[in-house]
Amino acid sequence: MGSCLSQCIIHYRNSQKETHATATSGGVHDYILQTDLDTECAICLETLKMGHWMSLLPCGHIFHTQCVFAWFNQKKVCPYCETPVEI
Repeated sequence: MGSCLSQCIIHYRNSQKETHATATSGGVHDYILQTDLDTECAICLETLKMGHWMSLLPCGHIFHTQCVFAWFNQKKVCPYCETPVEI
């Protein structure tokens, strides 16, 4: 996930400049993925593709926005590392 995460952070930073990114409470950042990635959302297991809405959590893990917010209805932690997330 390391190199894919680096790509996502780069695309996240670029998307901020293009005003595609929005910050939600708790430091979760939502953005539109600008390129396909060779990794999957750890929640739904679908490949991360250009145009998908993504959420970057404070711990650095990324998920489809709709997947992670559905997860947050059950637990307020990162699905991958269980770091608490305030939303």
